[in-house]
Amino acid sequence: MDLLKKIFIFTLFLFPLGEVFRLDFGNGVIIKPIDVGVVFVVLLWLIIKNSHKQKIKQRYILIPVLLFFLTGLFSLLVGGSHLSLNEFLISFSYLFRWIVYAGIFLHIINIFAYNLHKSLITCEKKHLKTLSEYK
Repeated sequence: MDLLKKIFIFTLFLFPLGEVFRLDFGNGVIIKPIDVGVVFVVLLWLIIKNSHKQKIKQRYILIPVLLFFLTGLFSLLVGGSHLSLNEFLISFSYLFRWIVYAGIFLHIINIFAYNLHKSLITCEKKHLKTLSEYK
């Protein structure tokens, strides 16, 4: 997990470089370094979660994120008949970008939830130790 945190911090440094080093493929298709970094972090996080057979614990956030994605996908598929192929692919890339950024949000929540849980356990052990010494 330490490698994942380092890659995430490196990804944060890609934000200012987004407009300077963006790759323009024409027809409105643009890939920025931050997009590549975010996709890499989310994929690595999901691979680590699956390899350790861990579940994503943020179900109260995961379900609305998936419902929003599915609603957007449904809307894109229904309204996509009025778009050219290029417009459809660009629209789909925005939807894909949104779901990847939501994955970064889940990753950050996972880090803070783990650290908060660890801090609460440490605090509880210290508190119990102090109470047992007091009696």
